[in-house]
Amino acid sequence: MENTSGHGLFTTIPEEVKRWNWGAFWLTWIWGLFNGVYISLLGLIPIINIFMSFYLGAKGNELAWRSMYWHGEIDFLKIQKKWAIAGWITSILFWSGVIGSEVDKYREIKLSDGLAKEAIAILVKDERARELIGNNYSIKYNMGRTSITTSVETHYVSHSFVIETEKGLFMVTSSLKEGSKITKVEIGDFSSNDSNLKRMEIEVKVD
Repeated sequence: MENTSGHGLFTTIPEEVKRWNWGAFWLTWIWGLFNGVYISLLGLIPIINIFMSFYLGAKGNELAWRSMYWHGEIDFLKIQKKWAIAGWITSILFWSGVIGSEVDKYREIKLSDGLAKEAIAILVKDERARELIGNNYSIKYNMGRTSITTSVETHYVSHSFVIETEKGLFMVTSSLKEGSKITKVEIGDFSSNDSNLKRMEIEVKVD
């Protein structure tokens, strides 16, 4: 059969070539640059890139066949199969990273909420703290843990959040040991404009 590749817009496309292209779908403009399909550069534009992925997946083979000379259908399909494998590997790695990141965020939120509740439990048991903040509290803002990163690892050293009571807003900061054990709780008036905020510390013994 005559090799019709690379003859432009009016090229006859072999039936074997008319199939879905996973490499073009996943890698869009990267695939397009190496396969002579420069319309794929529209994949760099947000929102349009979504439509371009499906367009290239459906029509990528035909566009590539028209744009470049290939050593026959078998050679073309072998090369596109390699692109498909590369596309799937890239996609799996990307989504694994995204899912892993979201799982880490969820765990951090759960831990942060737990630390806030633990700190409040410590405060309400202390007479001085109850006198300062009053009752009927609610967590207003949870800033989460603060870390110090060294060349070796990351150390979480404190956790902060803001509570609201009938007496105003108060900043609560807990010192941490091993990233999740509270060793000390410090509380201060967060709603006052006075630079000399009324502050107190509560020491917490760790077994």
